[in-house]
Amino acid sequence: MTGVVAAALGAAAGKAHDADAEAPGRVQVETVTDEWLHRALTEAGRRHVYLRIVKRGLDVVLGCTAIVMLVPLGLLIGLIVALDGGFPVLYMQDRVGEGEQRFRMIKFRTMIRDAESAGPQWASHIDPRVTRVGRMLRRTRLDEIPQLVNVVRGDMSLVGPRPERPGAVRRLTADAPAYAIRHLVRPGLTGWAQVNFGYANSIETSRTKLEYDLYYVKRRSFLFDALILARTVWTVLASSGT
Repeated sequence: MTGVVAAALGAAAGKAHDADAEAPGRVQVETVTDEWLHRALTEAGRRHVYLRIVKRGLDVVLGCTAIVMLVPLGLLIGLIVALDGGFPVLYMQDRVGEGEQRFRMIKFRTMIRDAESAGPQWASHIDPRVTRVGRMLRRTRLDEIPQLVNVVRGDMSLVGPRPERPGAVRRLTADAPAYAIRHLVRPGLTGWAQVNFGYANSIETSRTKLEYDLYYVKRRSFLFDALILARTVWTVLASSGT
């Protein structure tokens, strides 16, 4: 996988320098080269025990705990979704994970049935396909609760870059070869890009989110993950009060 990424970066290589200092919290896509990738992986390698062992253990323990605690809320949300727009209440979709492996991601359904009968489309902030309940679930991120199953199963982590659909991955990688770097880590229920930028609805906004994801890939650590989880909880609570 790293060989594929390095080859892709080689085709788009420019001058290598430390982009983190230029855009705090982000890494500018144009500055990412195979040299940057080597430095990023070397830096992450110093935290190998956490990233490959402790982090997975926390995903399982915290994921299982959250599932048990949120069962009543999940059942209530499912009932409300069914009353508002019928069945099914859950929506499963192919996403691309670590090592470019595909998996089925689970969400509460927030759109009308057959919303993509004409093919995949970018979601927008004012999307006529989103139901009344769906708008509330998206604003509070509660539609993501079923993905705790993906976390416990190992498809995802609690924290990491958000997984995208295969078609979107192909388009975004063609636009920016550095996009493939996201697949060196397990995708997350929440991430640095989510707490700083939110939804992307175009190639341009996806490039901006990628810059946050690249920063996370290089800087990921226990404290960084804890910060992202804390900001996610704050975002959910703040959104619930609006």
